[in-house]
Amino acid sequence: AGADYSYDVVVYGATPAGIAAATAAGHLGMSVALYESLPMMGGMGAAGNLAMHDAGAGSGLAKNFSMLNAAHYNVNRPVAQPESFVANASFYKMLHGAGVQKIALNCRLTSAAAGSDGRVASISVLC
Repeated sequence: AGADYSYDVVVYGATPAGIAAATAAGHLGMSVALYESLPMMGGMGAAGNLAMHDAGAGSGLAKNFSMLNAAHYNVNRPVAQPESFVANASFYKMLHGAGVQKIALNCRLTSAAAGSDGRVASISVLC
């Protein structure tokens, strides 16, 4: 049997959308865990940054991401398509800055159970 942990929010999938959800919940003061099935986070955001490039980096988390990338390259303009290792580092900075407590890669969701109210009450992951 594995250890039991309790979080206000659990996000499964460290794509740009999952990272945005975990970051937003963390900024709202919630305890957050982020699980990803692959050995890397960021999805297309780290492997070409298509999602954020298509919409631009006008505001919010996308702009924050682009400016973290810019800081890596020591420039003052947003960088929407960084190298994958830069995107990865920027995603980690965003998550840590939001206070996300758990970031786990290479994890498989093995089960989920609903509570009496129909909401997810527990999950099991294998990392």
